[in-house]
Amino acid sequence: MHVSKEIDATALEAHVPTLILQPLVENAVRHGIEPQTGVGLVQIRVRRDGDALRVSVHDNGTGPKKGATQREGIGLGNTRQRLEQLYGKQARLTLTTSDEAGFDVQLEIPFHESAAVQPSESVRE
Repeated sequence: MHVSKEIDATALEAHVPTLILQPLVENAVRHGIEPQTGVGLVQIRVRRDGDALRVSVHDNGTGPKKGATQREGIGLGNTRQRLEQLYGKQARLTLTTSDEAGFDVQLEIPFHESAAVQPSESVRE
């Protein structure tokens, strides 16, 4: 398996919620790379886009079977809930199949450089 990281220099100081990428990369490996027999690739891309931080995780697996119902498991569901709790409508989690092969997950959150302006995960309702 190969892991490719493309991180824009303007995004290096961004603060992100703890372990937010873990379930996305785990899913790419478990559901995208593990079932195939060839060399697997997981690409992580991070860039700043104005006031937003955009993160994508792509795998070169076969992707979902055509016509299969796409369901969100525990990892993606928890990630979506955390983003909603932390950022409300300012965050997005988008899942798409790639035109080439594999699966893409895109995460968009507000860009913060200072931990003082990042929403606290210790606040619970």
